[in-house]
Amino acid sequence: MTFLRTLSLRRAAIAVAALVLGAAGQAKADILIDDYSQPTPATGYAIGPDANPTTIVTDLGGGTTRTVTLTVTNPAIPGTNALTGSVGDGLFSASFNVFSAGTVSIAYSFATALNFIPNVADGGTPGSLQFLGAGDSGFAADIPVAITVTTATGNLTGLTTLPLTTDFSPVDLPLSGLTGTGDLTQVNGVTLDFTAGQAADLIFDSLNVTTPDAPPPADVPAPPAVLLALAALPVLGLRRKLLAKKA
Repeated sequence: MTFLRTLSLRRAAIAVAALVLGAAGQAKADILIDDYSQPTPATGYAIGPDANPTTIVTDLGGGTTRTVTLTVTNPAIPGTNALTGSVGDGLFSASFNVFSAGTVSIAYSFATALNFIPNVADGGTPGSLQFLGAGDSGFAADIPVAITVTTATGNLTGLTTLPLTTDFSPVDLPLSGLTGTGDLTQVNGVTLDFTAGQAADLIFDSLNVTTPDAPPPADVPAPPAVLLALAALPVLGLRRKLLAKKA
């Protein structure tokens, strides 16, 4: 898949992406980390032997910084490694040429720690780290994605793969399935590391954390004294009627 093909995929799938987001839990996607709307217009890049690796830093506002690090490796022919793509304007994309492989790292740093379980005080449980994307693995079997969640008390890690589809597909990595030690109520950053083989392409346009609703409060049973008092009410009413008749 060429870079132009990747952009065509984006145009063809944007309507589907909107529908998927709406159907896959619009109410659940409570914490939006990135919708790739910044910068506008998008920053395009082309990496060759003289600009490798390349880092693109974007201030997303609100104390969040996105750092994209693109590294190209050439397994066969010296001097022919290349990677093209764009960041921003609603899209992240990367397209390796037929001779190239490499890694794409997207790291987020939060100036103020985020709470990924906002309903924890009410019994809420961890949701998922979700991104919407698609890919072409080139000559590889898949595109692995390593996730690292940095917290105030340690790191949590997980592994998934980018969907190899012609439409955007949601990927949910349950936060409860991450390994390591860390406090999900004090998250300082998130990193996604993509390992791309020769001729691989990847594209996606959202990253968020789903937050399931807290369970409804359990019914509290009435104490026995209250139940006895309620049971006595009909008897008291009958007694009043009998006294009224005698009078």
